[in-house]
Amino acid sequence: MKHHKLYLALAGVICVPQSVLALAESDMHLAPVIVTGSPVHGHTAFELPTQISVLSGADQHLMDRANLGASLERLPGVNNQSTGAATGKPVIRGLSGERVKVLVNGAVQDFQNYGVQHTPPVESLFAERIEVIRGPQGVLFGGSALGGAVNLVAPRFEFAPAGATQQSAQFDAGVTSNPRGALLGAKGAFSNQDWSLQLGVVGRKAGDIVTPRGKTADNDPDAEPSDRPLFVGSTPFTNHENTAFTLGLANRQHWGQLETRYRYWQSKQNILAVHEDHDDDEFEAEPAGHIKTQHQWQLGAEIDLAHNWLFKPSYTYTDNRLQESHDTRFEDFGNHHGHHHGHDHDDLDLRNQRHDIHLAFQHPKVGPWEGEFGIEFMRKNQRLVSGELSPSGSEQGHSVYLFEEADMGRWLWQLGARHDVQRLKANLSHDNEHFIEDLEVFDATNNEQTFANTSLAAGVTYRIAPAWAVAANISQGYRAPSLYELYAGGSHSGVNAVQIGDPNLKAERALNVDLSLRYQTQPSQWQVTVYQKHIDNYIYLANTGQFRDKEDHYKVCTDPTEHSCIREMKAEQTNGVIQGLELEWQQAWSANWHTYANLELISGRDRDNSRDLPLIPANNALVELQYHFTQLSWQESAQLRLGVKAVAARTSPGDFEPFGQFDDEPIGVASTDAYSVWHLAYQTDWRVNGQTWQVTARVDNLFDTAYRDYLNTYKGFAQDLGRSVALSARLSF
Repeated sequence: MKHHKLYLALAGVICVPQSVLALAESDMHLAPVIVTGSPVHGHTAFELPTQISVLSGADQHLMDRANLGASLERLPGVNNQSTGAATGKPVIRGLSGERVKVLVNGAVQDFQNYGVQHTPPVESLFAERIEVIRGPQGVLFGGSALGGAVNLVAPRFEFAPAGATQQSAQFDAGVTSNPRGALLGAKGAFSNQDWSLQLGVVGRKAGDIVTPRGKTADNDPDAEPSDRPLFVGSTPFTNHENTAFTLGLANRQHWGQLETRYRYWQSKQNILAVHEDHDDDEFEAEPAGHIKTQHQWQLGAEIDLAHNWLFKPSYTYTDNRLQESHDTRFEDFGNHHGHHHGHDHDDLDLRNQRHDIHLAFQHPKVGPWEGEFGIEFMRKNQRLVSGELSPSGSEQGHSVYLFEEADMGRWLWQLGARHDVQRLKANLSHDNEHFIEDLEVFDATNNEQTFANTSLAAGVTYRIAPAWAVAANISQGYRAPSLYELYAGGSHSGVNAVQIGDPNLKAERALNVDLSLRYQTQPSQWQVTVYQKHIDNYIYLANTGQFRDKEDHYKVCTDPTEHSCIREMKAEQTNGVIQGLELEWQQAWSANWHTYANLELISGRDRDNSRDLPLIPANNALVELQYHFTQLSWQESAQLRLGVKAVAARTSPGDFEPFGQFDDEPIGVASTDAYSVWHLAYQTDWRVNGQTWQVTARVDNLFDTAYRDYLNTYKGFAQDLGRSVALSARLSF
């Protein structure tokens, strides 16, 4: 590992005055209240045992990107598994995909998140704040939260005083130079004494990404291995269009409150794929068009019962659809997609319909303890309309949980327990004939699995002194395999590989311990956290070294150079351990100068095979210098930020890892070099004709540095994004 750039970055923290995300403004001295870490009370991150970061206000506006992973990657312990500018999945403490729960107002987002190139169906401009919980959260959110959870919290419904009405609106507009694109958004709210209405619409559109110039690899599949990319500059088939809409309505009565929300989200994007054309002895770029669409309805209530009991029922319906096609842009889907029925290799149309019922009871204090218990029911039906990747099937689950909290002066205790039962079934129907007969993934003897497990968690925060606290957590969790991991079978256009599940997979089981020391005063905040997570039966998708012929019933290829032969990837299991250290520091040196820094050191090991776990991010550090201007006659809260993120080199554990083959290919890399990228930003509240505009200008990758991040899924044939200039404005009234 090459750490010299990390050490230089940390030296910069000590030697020069720098800045943090928010400490300058007086209203930011009060830490935002967290809702995700406890269903009982709101707390600040300093008070809670769990490790939580919050993105809100001006910082959220500054960090807003087209995808969730990129919006959160500057938070400690969070990385971005990226595919161009449109797709980014948050990686929390080395875990992503099925192991990170993404929520919107507590509603689960189920979006084929096993795919590295499937982006979460969320729009950050609709959120009042984004809360990121690091570490297992199975007790509160179920087994899929082994790594942590991300909750996008919508604004609370506000009600006007008796006999009055009130309304508010917000408009957002922005442009970016790389990829060249724009966003437009609007939100509004209206209320009277009993009713409250919220609505919003956002559109984003951008062209192909542009990477720094440089030398490219020889376009020859038979050439010697090379770490040069196949593409530099404008990178084809990387454009996208996003649309989102939300509508919420609430009614307040003497007994409590009833509310409903509807969310629509659609992402259209082209993903760059590369295949070897052995007839012409060269690599060819091909588009893999994706259209992802989600409708979600959420109905909930808070009902005051007798003796300070609170009943919180909710129902969520989610309709999620993924359409993708190999060698077809999404712009051409109208002429192509849907014309092929059955199991065309190049067309995937997968639809999930999910129902969630949550019945929670919050009880008053019993001694020092107050808490919540509840029961949850879930049913999901998956229909494979066309294609071959994941079969038609169903998933059913139910769970019971208990969460208790006690505030005992200097001590804040949290205890929880949860029992989950899940039943997954792949249908023995004509839809799944390919999985049964061609690849023989499953049959009548193994097309159904039931998993049951109990999760336990305990956390405590002890206030050593007013400014000092220590927090500790121990938690046991589990995650059942998904339908895809158990029964997948077919070509996946986004990664140009045959992916095969294993119906005999066991549930993942994890034991996590973390310890945090915290310090917080008006001018200074810092915390350091160490953690260790043992995961038994860790599921990963591995390159097997074989190739299969997708044009001949997926028979194993004797000659991998045949045009229709593509790589095989299969679900496998091992026992792993992830260890890490996170450091975050913010300091206000004066009214003008502030600093911010964070550091992540992480290691993930495959205990069974004495090698690294796949897709573990590289060690990294962020340092930022911030200058807050004194009050100007026409501006408020003006600030200038200059920062650098330094990332260490990362060596691929081997060809078994997805993208690991590129260390031995004539193009691209699997192992990545150390790099540093700089950013510059200016933000101000600008008063024009009696209205205040929040204006943000930023430059990412300030020096147009050529690099490839370890978690970039394009690293095999392209670089990360080059210099990007963005300008955005927000008007609220």
